[in-house]
Amino acid sequence: MSDLNLLRYYARLTPMGVGEAIKTSLPDISDSLFTSLRHARSLLAQMQEAGWLLWQPKVGRNQRSTLLLNRDLGDLKQELAAERIREGKYEKARAILDDDNLAFSRLLQNTSGASMREGRLHIQLTYKRPFERLVPHQIQRSSERFFLRQIYCCLVSSDREGHLKPELAHHWHYDADNLQWTFYLRPGLVFHNGTPIDADTIATLFTRLSSLTEYQTEMAHVISVSAPQPQTVVFTLSEPDLGFGGMISGVRYSIQPPGQVNHAQTPAVVGCGPFEVIEHTATQLRLQAFDRYYGCRALTDQVTIWLIDEQDQRQPHIRTNHPDIPYPDANIPPAETCKEPEGIAPVGMPGSLDSTSGNTTKNTTQPWADSANSEAACNYYLAPKLSDPTCEENLHSQVEDGCMFILFNQQSAHALTSAQRRYLSSFLSADKLAEHLNQRGAQFGSVLAGNLLSHWHVITRPQAPFSKLPKQLSIAVYDYTALKNCAYGIQALLEPEGIRVKVNVYAYRDLIERCQQHLLTEDMVVTNINLDDNRHASAFSNLFNNAVLHHCIGEQASQWFQHSLRQLRASTPLEHYLDALEPIASTLITEYWLTPLFHHRQTLRFKGVLKDVELTNWGWPDIKNVWSTSE
Repeated sequence: MSDLNLLRYYARLTPMGVGEAIKTSLPDISDSLFTSLRHARSLLAQMQEAGWLLWQPKVGRNQRSTLLLNRDLGDLKQELAAERIREGKYEKARAILDDDNLAFSRLLQNTSGASMREGRLHIQLTYKRPFERLVPHQIQRSSERFFLRQIYCCLVSSDREGHLKPELAHHWHYDADNLQWTFYLRPGLVFHNGTPIDADTIATLFTRLSSLTEYQTEMAHVISVSAPQPQTVVFTLSEPDLGFGGMISGVRYSIQPPGQVNHAQTPAVVGCGPFEVIEHTATQLRLQAFDRYYGCRALTDQVTIWLIDEQDQRQPHIRTNHPDIPYPDANIPPAETCKEPEGIAPVGMPGSLDSTSGNTTKNTTQPWADSANSEAACNYYLAPKLSDPTCEENLHSQVEDGCMFILFNQQSAHALTSAQRRYLSSFLSADKLAEHLNQRGAQFGSVLAGNLLSHWHVITRPQAPFSKLPKQLSIAVYDYTALKNCAYGIQALLEPEGIRVKVNVYAYRDLIERCQQHLLTEDMVVTNINLDDNRHASAFSNLFNNAVLHHCIGEQASQWFQHSLRQLRASTPLEHYLDALEPIASTLITEYWLTPLFHHRQTLRFKGVLKDVELTNWGWPDIKNVWSTSE
């Protein structure tokens, strides 16, 4: 008999009492079990063998047998459901728990980690929200971009030092005289559905991408994409670009079937990377190693990410960008509903871990951040049993390639003067804001920023003289807890000076669209950038394509900025991008168009199960290279 059926019979006995000897008879027990005497005797034997109860029968007239139930029903359900989860039998686990989603969610956390199932390594994680459609051409949050890297690959990749590495293309060449980049494909490439990947496929894909509004600025210098031979793709440019290979190493240039470049909402996607999506629902994302992947097969066979309500999550064992503390003193006015725009916003806009949630605009003058929709931390779990005292805690920590900052909006109805921007930059210094957030218990894992990237030189500016400020100021921010905490902190610092500050919280895509249409009129914007693993090209893209940045600094400054970046692209090899970008980006600070605040600190912690797991740029562990010595 299955454990589930046996459990149902055991549940009929528990009203008699657990942990105390009960004097009863076999006929009474068979009545409680709603079965025959013979079957009742068999059930008692099975339960006793499993250790659930003790049955001491007595023979003879008027002799009472002894029954002792050993297991609390709730604890027994948890134990049996946990066994089913470790075996990958999730629906049976749900059935044992009577479809209790809260109990199932908590059990998923406690059983998360790596396990061997029929000789195959499986990783189970939990995450706090559903993932959006995993396609490269749509704007994606940090966690989605991480999974895009697992599901897709590019023609080439670029490493941390800006060196190009082969992916689908095994060789490439730049003809500076004819302004042509040529890529040579590996033979025998296929998508996850078995469809061949050839030069015509690549040319058609990039032609479709170049027609999308979100790609036109970055691909404006691409005249044509051709396939002169089945394994050869040629990009012809209108102007020099020494780092073009780095550009197409970006997540949004991942190779996908051209027919998938659409605005459909189906979660079923086809990629070409180390993992293929075998299930994507509102409750889970399931990946499986792709055996025909061009490179080294992933060491992990399957990955299941269960999506559970953040409020159901207890203390996580893996957390990035922590702690996740909303600004205190909640005083929530009615929200003004605003429909999030349809369409795609450009990748490379300001973003951080889980930065694009929500579809409302909230206007408030009270400090508040919604903990239920908090986006300050990325939580997932990779740990053995909590009760194991022998587990050693492993911790990996890094400062992200990115920055949170204030933009002074030159397109506001009453744009701040240069003197006012200088004074505000001094008054709203990062150390002063950090001290205030600490006092209010709203600080997050971060370090003070002196420039847009942590390894760039700190920009020092003299203390600005006082400049009279308007009696009212407004701040725009998108719905991300760490940014909202900063905005409300700025509000709290300015109000004692007699300045009334209004904070407007937008959905991420709404903020982007307002900037693209030149409709964002707040005086300041608190936002951020963060880089992907192709950090040199990603830094360029985050500055070149940033609608919020270009809107706020004004048309004249934006033209200068883009011209400087195009000159850099034309004359600078990819591996020197970060050095060449530093003085250009620093001008944003020295001209008081922008003042940097914080760099996030990403932390990966787990206990015992895995060793030497690398922390990626997005704060997730490198899941494709996880392995175990367990049999």
